Amino acid sequence: MILLKGDKNVVVVDGSPSQEYDGILIGTPKFSSDSKKVVYGAQKENNWVVVVDGQPGLKHRGLLARTPVISPDSKRIAYGAYNGDKWVVVVDGIPEQEYDGLMENPPIFSPDSKRITYAAMKKNKWVVVIDGQEGSEYDEIESVSPIFSPDSKRVLYGVHNGNKWQYVVDGHLGPEYDRIAKSLFSPDSKRVAYGALKGKKDLVVVDGQPGPKYDEILINTPVFSPDGKRVMYGANYDNKWIVIVDGQSGPEFNGIFDNTPIFSPDSKKVAYASLKGDKSVVVVDSQPGPEFDGIFENTPIFSPDSRQVAYGAQKGDKWVVIANGQQGPEFDGLIENSIKFSPNGNRIAYGAFNSKKWVVIVDDLVGPEYDGIIKGGPIFITDGNLEYLAYKDNMLYRVTLKP
Repeated sequence: MILLKGDKNVVVVDGSPSQEYDGILIGTPKFSSDSKKVVYGAQKENNWVVVVDGQPGLKHRGLLARTPVISPDSKRIAYGAYNGDKWVVVVDGIPEQEYDGLMENPPIFSPDSKRITYAAMKKNKWVVVIDGQEGSEYDEIESVSPIFSPDSKRVLYGVHNGNKWQYVVDGHLGPEYDRIAKSLFSPDSKRVAYGALKGKKDLVVVDGQPGPKYDEILINTPVFSPDGKRVMYGANYDNKWIVIVDGQSGPEFNGIFDNTPIFSPDSKKVAYASLKGDKSVVVVDSQPGPEFDGIFENTPIFSPDSRQVAYGAQKGDKWVVIANGQQGPEFDGLIENSIKFSPNGNRIAYGAFNSKKWVVIVDDLVGPEYDGIIKGGPIFITDGNLEYLAYKDNMLYRVTLKP
């Protein structure tokens, strides 16, 4: 924590205060993922330093916001710093080449923590630096770039030259577009997909190949299947919405819900929520289910074994949970993000409320009433045991349900 001592700041870690500083960088201190390191930016008079486990590092005139960053394996630290009229990225205590500016995004470590990349300004141009090596110069670098592939071997970033945008994948420029959108690697790191605008039409590019043009591409798509072999996105044309899976278009709807569509864990199935007139339906593998007055947020979901689909649905002023096509009891409301399958996929649980009483339902069996259920529950501890926190008459209970 940060405490004031007169007009000075101290960082207290495990009860031990640091030396006094004139200021602490916003967003710090930070813990490493293994909880063993603490890092923060600190000001002393006109200088800024990065402090690692209580030890101040090099002095700088300023530090880049949102830094320092810690590698996923908790062993490495990087940050951006300002020295007079130049900016520099410092990796593991060693300054790299100086530049005229750094992108607001902090340096990015690869998932395996062995590599690092960032965007920097060189005179009036921008370059992406990967492991200390500069790429080609461009007018602009996309704000969410660069990114590493899951296996840490590949790098992707968007660039702007003249009035056109392109993606650079492994150092190779892709086709030109008027705008570029969400980009991603497949989970197996072998494929790349992104959205783009050409003229007045949107399209999705997969592995460098542009798809059909549409009036709009659904937000948060495209998405890859967990095995990386399939790709899916939502699209609008002539005020109709469709979901395209592996190049094949599904049925038309008046809208597709945000945060859908989704793949099943085994990559074989697809589900999403959609609008059909003034009604809502869940679609599984292009087959629409029954119509409802609404679909609960962040549903549908698949069971871990991919055999079942569950979602919350509104019927008039009541809410129900549909699991594997079977409707559960009606309630006044459902608890946000509470619908969960057991690890083996055989059981389902969720929280709901009627009037002023709250309950947890397990396989259609309604549990005891409470004044409230703590957010985050219920949780399957094992395939059989379920736990959640609830309160009643000013008492907090840890509830365990066993089969």
